[in-house]
Parts: sequence; structure tokens; C-alpha cells
Amino acid sequence: MKSLQKGKMWLFAIGQLGWAILSGLISNWLVYFYQPDETAVLAGSFYFRKDL
Repeated sequence: MKSLQKGKMWLFAIGQLGWAILSGLISNWLVYFYQPDETAVLAGSFYFRKDL
């Protein structure tokens, strides 16, 4: 079996980096989108935030 060339190895790594960044952005956006607003919190909705 042939070994993988450095150039092709970098192409695979850059592709994986793109998927990782996209996945992180989508998950952060979903958390932001479904976070309740202030009126919903005052009405009794749960607000999952750790007080600092």
C-alpha cells in the first residue's frame, strides 16, 4: 500500500476543519435561537444559565 502524500494529507485536514467549524457554528446558533427571551423567563420559562 502506498503512503499518502503530504499535500493530500493537508487537503483532508482542511476539509475536516471546515466541517468542525460549521458544526460548531450551527450548534451555537441553535442554542442562541432557542434561548428564551426576558418576557418568557418572567412568565416562568426555564433559563439554563450558570450565574457567574
